[in-house]
Amino acid sequence: MKDVVKIQDSKDSSESTASSHSLKIIAQLSGLLVVVIAAIALIGWLTGLRQLANIRSGYIPMSPNTALSFISLGLSLYIFVFKKTWSYWFIRLCTILVIIIAAFRLIEFSSDIDLKVDFWFFYFPGESLGFAPVGKMALPTSINFLLAGLIQFLLTFPQSKQPIYILARLLAVAETLIGLIFILGYVYRAPLLYGGTAIPMALNTAFNFVCLGMGFIIVIVIHDLKERKEKEDALKSLNKGLENYTEQLQYVNKELEAFSYSVSHDLRAPLRAIDGFSRIMIEDYYDRLDDEGKRLLNIIRGNTLQMGKLIDDLLSFSRDGRKELKISEVNMEELARSVFDELKSTAAGSDVHFEAKALPHVYGDRSMIRQVWVNLFSNALKFTRSRQQPSIEIGSLSGEKESIYYVKDNGVGFDMQYADKLFGVFQRLHSPEEFEGTGVGLAIVQRVIHRHSGHVWAEGKVGEGAIFYFTLPVIRESSIVN
Repeated sequence: MKDVVKIQDSKDSSESTASSHSLKIIAQLSGLLVVVIAAIALIGWLTGLRQLANIRSGYIPMSPNTALSFISLGLSLYIFVFKKTWSYWFIRLCTILVIIIAAFRLIEFSSDIDLKVDFWFFYFPGESLGFAPVGKMALPTSINFLLAGLIQFLLTFPQSKQPIYILARLLAVAETLIGLIFILGYVYRAPLLYGGTAIPMALNTAFNFVCLGMGFIIVIVIHDLKERKEKEDALKSLNKGLENYTEQLQYVNKELEAFSYSVSHDLRAPLRAIDGFSRIMIEDYYDRLDDEGKRLLNIIRGNTLQMGKLIDDLLSFSRDGRKELKISEVNMEELARSVFDELKSTAAGSDVHFEAKALPHVYGDRSMIRQVWVNLFSNALKFTRSRQQPSIEIGSLSGEKESIYYVKDNGVGFDMQYADKLFGVFQRLHSPEEFEGTGVGLAIVQRVIHRHSGHVWAEGKVGEGAIFYFTLPVIRESSIVN
């Protein structure tokens, strides 16, 4: 299956590369076409063959400055796809020239100042075609050159962010549409569409703007394809890293299983021996021991029992992480009450005030959720033991996607600055002399709730009790993570 995925990825990568290569060729051809049309017009002006500067007799010809600007931009578009440092500098010089010509021509249109822009590089005797002067750059032509120059200049910065390319795309579309409108004006013989009573844009000029605009759009599409490919490559690299990480986790889990087996068998044997011999000492030699010997022997037995409980909790914690979830509908109120009644009957002192509010049903593994209630109630009973009037309350808060359950007590509480340690394995906020335990119970609660796509947290104050919260998804089997 992995081989099939690799072949598919390789095929997709090859197709993407081929598409980008084809688009580059089209962009270069667009640039060359613009250069050829402009060069023909300029040759017409330089040789006196005026018919080369316009497409047909009676049409306004492309002006010399317009032809020069198109040659600069067409060459820039052609070499842009090489994406070399030298090409970027060449393109910037060319586009700055075009922007300056267009900007000064616009200044001439908007004021009475005659900057002689049309005679900066070429001089031809003034003439007219009907009402329009020949050889002068038209107003819409100046506007489009300003747009084209800005587009080309923006694209020469490889590290440009996405907003820059969005702006360049909008300008390229605007330039192309302006060219198309003027072409339609010639096709349908509507002078208002290609210049009106002002200097009209030449037909070959409009065609060149369409070619140039399409070339810019293709360059931007190539950039988008490259950016998408880079993101896909980064995602594939991340997925590969996750696969390796998963394999490592599986290896670690196998080691943990082996460790659990070792704990359950290899460590229990010497522990049973210590417990057995210490019990024999108490049964057969207790009278021969002095008070200090008896005290030390009782300490050995007590620590042996604590070690056994620690091993049991460690194995339980390990099993809960591997155990498959058996999902069914769980009556939380009935389950919580039955667990509390069971624990209360065995707890030292049965005068605990217990208040149970309505609890919504959930979908989950009943045995695992039962363990959550067992651990939280055991915790509450333990830490309220020293209170004159111990009290435990359970309830819930409903949300759209999850139900929040809580267990509140009036026990010894805890300092909130240590709240992050509550759910860690073997983490304890009280000494064994104060309260018994191994520090695994709340870690098991967190693991079970996490496996049910929920989360758990606690709030408390020293001497004023604590509240433990956990969430479970609203009754939906699909939301449970197995």
